[in-house]
Amino acid sequence: MSSSVTYRRFSEYAGRFMRGMAEFLELFGRLVLAEGRAAPCVLLYGAADAERKKIHMPLSPIERQERQMQLDMAEKALGSALYSKKWDEGYRMASKQAMDLATATLV
Repeated sequence: MSSSVTYRRFSEYAGRFMRGMAEFLELFGRLVLAEGRAAPCVLLYGAADAERKKIHMPLSPIERQERQMQLDMAEKALGSALYSKKWDEGYRMASKQAMDLATATLV
């Protein structure tokens, strides 16, 4: 197998992993918001947005609309200033830190 084929396969797998990670973070964002925890919701969505941008994978129009509904509820709960602060924190969060936050929400 040539190195270019190996690299393409690796790139495909890495892209799927990163997409899965973004979707995982978004799922946990929805879950914590359903429990009334708006701050971790925004952190997780911010982190997911950063992951999506890394791999150039935007949301579909339907996904964007669903996400915006979730984020509007979170912003209403937190207020605009705290919402913006949490979004920025989540967006700058390291991938491992974001995954740790998501799994910690299970407890």
